[in-house]
Amino acid sequence: AGTTQEAASTTDDSARADNSPLSSPLSAASGTAGEGGQVGQGGQGGQASVEVPEPVGSIVTRWGADPYSRGSYSYIRKGSTETDIEALGTQVGEELFFAGEATSLAYPSLVHGAYLSGVDAARKIENVLRPSKRWPDVLL
Repeated sequence: AGTTQEAASTTDDSARADNSPLSSPLSAASGTAGEGGQVGQGGQGGQASVEVPEPVGSIVTRWGADPYSRGSYSYIRKGSTETDIEALGTQVGEELFFAGEATSLAYPSLVHGAYLSGVDAARKIENVLRPSKRWPDVLL
């Protein structure tokens, strides 16, 4: 039970949206990928070919199907300011605290921002519950 995201490890082509064989992102960039997993410039630009191993698996998160998030994410709207982000993370009294990537000034819209804002909210809650053992205020 809980709100953990469902993940699956698979090597089955049917798990990919387009049912296409795996392709290297490097082959689409500037080099070429041969059958043996060789990626490189083929002598152009002075770069040597690199052996890229075949993938051993993949992870498919079902984030978009998670009933608690439904694939949601935050972004900073054009015209928004730091004040808007700070307002989203402002606690209400000593009873309601907010965390998440939308409340992070340093790392907005990133998992790292969500994590650090959660650590910060936990610190604030700890300070309310145990005022004699106060943690320092740190802007994350």
